[in-house]
Amino acid sequence: YTDGQGTIADNVLQVKTTGVNVQALKNFDQYEFYIPNNASTGTTMLTVTGGAQTDLGAARVGVAVAAGAKPALAVGDTLTLIHNDKGFSSNNGITPIDLSGKQGISLDYTFHVPTLNEAGTDLQASVASVKAAPETVIFNDGRLASLGFINRGNDLARETGLGQIGKGKAGLYGAISGSDNRHDTGHGHADASGTHWLIGAAGKLKQDKAAEATGTLYLQAGWGDIQERNPAARGQGDTHYYGIGATGHYRQKEGILKGTWLQLNGHLGRAGTDFDSDLRDSSGKRGSYDKKANYYGAGIELGYTLGVTETAELDISAGYQWTRLEGYHTRIAGDPYRFDDIDSHRSKVGAKLKYKADRQYTPYVGVAWEHEFSGTARGSVYGYRLEESSLKGDTGIGEIGVEFSPEAESPWRVDAKVQGYMGRMEGVAGHLEVHYRF
Repeated sequence: YTDGQGTIADNVLQVKTTGVNVQALKNFDQYEFYIPNNASTGTTMLTVTGGAQTDLGAARVGVAVAAGAKPALAVGDTLTLIHNDKGFSSNNGITPIDLSGKQGISLDYTFHVPTLNEAGTDLQASVASVKAAPETVIFNDGRLASLGFINRGNDLARETGLGQIGKGKAGLYGAISGSDNRHDTGHGHADASGTHWLIGAAGKLKQDKAAEATGTLYLQAGWGDIQERNPAARGQGDTHYYGIGATGHYRQKEGILKGTWLQLNGHLGRAGTDFDSDLRDSSGKRGSYDKKANYYGAGIELGYTLGVTETAELDISAGYQWTRLEGYHTRIAGDPYRFDDIDSHRSKVGAKLKYKADRQYTPYVGVAWEHEFSGTARGSVYGYRLEESSLKGDTGIGEIGVEFSPEAESPWRVDAKVQGYMGRMEGVAGHLEVHYRF
């Protein structure tokens, strides 16, 4: 019995390759068979050649699958653990055991208990089930953290650039936001924190007594850290995105629809996720990936601005936002993964109260309710589906802020606010926006 084929210790025989030959087997309490990744149905692990029957007695027998870069077996495949032309004197005392085994870091195998074939010459085990390991859901969570981070950046873009032109014809603006959010994925938590940056130009597309229309074009980018935790695994890494977008805003100033407004937006860009988990295969290779994908989306909002008093106005709005993060193929610890597109469908209803007694300072407070209808991450490894994760659920949002200018007639205008989140998403964000009006 050569070194490398297995080990013998404490009355336990471990067989780690196929085609092993021995003269006889006796007096082992436990047999452990580790199937290599090049095995196929019908493979024989160990052959007894001494010309006498094998008595396994009350030995315990278990099967595991060695790590590798391709599936070793499929459901229904049968392996011969021990072959002996002379047969076995008894197998009534065999106690089957279940050894933990994986294919790389990704697949879990279970086997039917070892049994003798009809001829009585082969002790066999057949594959009962193969599935993606439950802990691989951590890789879906990593992508959800990136999607949540992109959504925060798109919210910054959607809320920025339209309200500060005033009597001017056009303006330039820039904004920066810092966010720290925790997303409940159903299995654990996906956290994302970082900064979002935006620069753009805004201009009046139409302005008369009855109505006005404003449009913006902008560049956006963001860099952040992500962390994922569930009962079976942990992971961390970083995420980033960069892209372009546009918004259009129409407001009615006269007639029966006075005070109503409509806003449309669209965006597209490129996002990257560099993720490292604590999952390792038997060789110590860590489960990680570093991939980029396209994102894009659009949205619509409808609102109404009501003058509550001469110095206060209430803005009520409802909207829908869609964002898609495209999927991709990648290898994680040598295993081939396929991640599907993730679609985020969010509705938002909110109200904002502004105090406008002072032209130089305009404080405001707001509340909103956001519902995520989807945000589900799906994927597969070797064709076996991973457990799904989702951002689906409700989040309450509160904000407090102030718009101000150095002087009442200054072309400069600043908007600073803080937002808090509670519900399926929890966290805080700070927002600073600067405008220069022509």
